[in-house]
Amino acid sequence: MEEVNTWWDQSCDCFLELIEKQDEKGVELWIKQWKRKILVLMDQAWQKHLDHLEHIKMGIHYQVWGQRDPILAYEQETWKRFTKMSVQIQEQIGRMLIKEVTDRLYLESEIT
Repeated sequence: MEEVNTWWDQSCDCFLELIEKQDEKGVELWIKQWKRKILVLMDQAWQKHLDHLEHIKMGIHYQVWGQRDPILAYEQETWKRFTKMSVQIQEQIGRMLIKEVTDRLYLESEIT
């Protein structure tokens, strides 16, 4: 885990250095692109989450057979799914950021 944290810190430092090298317009463009990427990612995740909730709602009445309160079971399951979705979004954003950093570092090393 320490290796991952160290690698992450180094990647973030390298990425900040790359951003600082760009002019102001380049940084603004990068920020706009990332906002768009993140919004698309969140929108897709949210749509998928709503589909999952619909499936849960369609089968929640079976919880009565297990002598569980269907409303409580629905709340618990939806909260679990929402938490899972949030973690997945964070992981995907992290992967996208790491990929961009490594791609930029690779391109920069090719140029020099």
